Amino acid sequence: MTAYSCVLGKEFFWPLNDNPEPPFWPHLTSIYLYPIPVTPCGKWMFERDDDAEELDSDPRHFDGLPYYRRNSYYEITDQNTNWDLVPPEDRKRRLFRTKFVHELFNQYHLSAAKAALQMPRLSGMSLTLSHHQHTPPQHEFWFEPGSQEWKVATAAWGNGNGSDAYEPSEEVYEMWNEVALKRTDRCIMIDYADTYGN
Repeated sequence: MTAYSCVLGKEFFWPLNDNPEPPFWPHLTSIYLYPIPVTPCGKWMFERDDDAEELDSDPRHFDGLPYYRRNSYYEITDQNTNWDLVPPEDRKRRLFRTKFVHELFNQYHLSAAKAALQMPRLSGMSLTLSHHQHTPPQHEFWFEPGSQEWKVATAAWGNGNGSDAYEPSEEVYEMWNEVALKRTDRCIMIDYADTYGN
């Protein structure tokens, strides 16, 4: 299953109220989702980082920024090299919602883990959040249950901004560990990847 540029809430994976008869996906083998970072009720999964250094959207400043914060449709060209002369209304702003709302991400990943427990044939799950299909991701998660030869399940969270990166809560970690134990009889291997190369 693959879905692009969609709005997904935690209820996509799991009912809002735990049901005595939980959902079951006996034939689902893979799920790759590329949602935009907003919930169905309109809450952004990232918020403005007031502690971040405030720079204007001058592309000349982008070298010092994390990769995912360099989004701008304005480029300095030979025909237009003086950014100071570009009218403010013509300046395309880069992303300003860059700080994880950890509560929303924990809810998201917790419901995904509950669902994975009910997917006995699952061979891979990934979630890639970005504002647009053609912009760099702000957050990635992937899970692999291992293979016959390599019986170690891996969960990886990819972030791009060091100290501001998402780290799963203890409850999220324990639930994904339960998924791993059910599939491999071993604890899960956790990886924190620098998705954006900065």
